[in-house]
Amino acid sequence: MQEIQDLKQEIQQIKSDQKDMQRDIRNLETRTTVNEKDIVNINKLLDKISANTTWILRLIVGGLSQIVKTIGLQTKYVPLLNLTLGIVLGVLFLDGDIKTNVFQGIIIGLSASGLFDHTKIMKKDADVK
Repeated sequence: MQEIQDLKQEIQQIKSDQKDMQRDIRNLETRTTVNEKDIVNINKLLDKISANTTWILRLIVGGLSQIVKTIGLQTKYVPLLNLTLGIVLGVLFLDGDIKTNVFQGIIIGLSASGLFDHTKIMKKDADVK
């Protein structure tokens, strides 16, 4: 008879342990869901930071090329300088694999050249008026 009582007690303990495990699993699922949402939010913030970094690098490339131009670099070499600076800064400061960074650096350099050409056109228009 004692064995039956012991067995019943063990069964009750197992049921209690099972309930505890189910509660722990629910808590882990809830934490996992919260963590996944946090990861999505962090990734969105990192994307914004990456976009801002690219924009800042464009401005830096444009500014450096203007400084070098005032030192005496011929205007015809400014786009090549922008492209070179864009690639170098892209590789150094962007977070991706080397191919992606080089490609983004090319885009940064070309964008800086476009910005340079656009400001040159705006200056000519202002001089005409």
